[in-house]
Amino acid sequence: PCASPAGTITTRVGAVIGCDDGALLAHVDGDELRVERIPYPEGTTAAAAQEFDNREGRPTVAGLAGSQGIWMLDTRARSWTLLPSPAPLAHVTAVDDDEGHLLALAQDGRVLVLNGSDGSILAETPPLVAESLSAGAAATLIADQHRAYLSAPSERLLYEIDYADAARIARTFETATEPAFVAETGR
Repeated sequence: PCASPAGTITTRVGAVIGCDDGALLAHVDGDELRVERIPYPEGTTAAAAQEFDNREGRPTVAGLAGSQGIWMLDTRARSWTLLPSPAPLAHVTAVDDDEGHLLALAQDGRVLVLNGSDGSILAETPPLVAESLSAGAAATLIADQHRAYLSAPSERLLYEIDYADAARIARTFETATEPAFVAETGR
């Protein structure tokens, strides 16, 4: 059973489905499908994650714990970590690189590069998508092994951010219209 299923993602380990009390992890063991429950830590009062995001295919995923923090789920270790939120956040994504980077989109439009172990801010951009967020436009934050990409629909821009280099804006792409959908290809 999974009360109030919300949020799904596929990792190297298997498919994750968020539940009120944690997550289900579906994976193949030999020729058999196995489903494991990964409960939130006992005694937690933080909100359940409603969606998950990560660098595609990596085993660690991140999700907001409402306004109470950031949930990190390590699907290999089958464990959750609750990190403090350094600012009001709109979205988070686990990079799951050697440095343990975690990316967050703050509600004021900044991209924060966070330490995935303790939630501390390592670097940040200026507000890049403040107009989009205030207009209710869906700004998309995608991470790969070297860069992050942030769509700014209302601003009609796409940012390439080098999160390992102090959140440096590596490139900016102008769009002719407000992009409704962003996807990364070619890696």
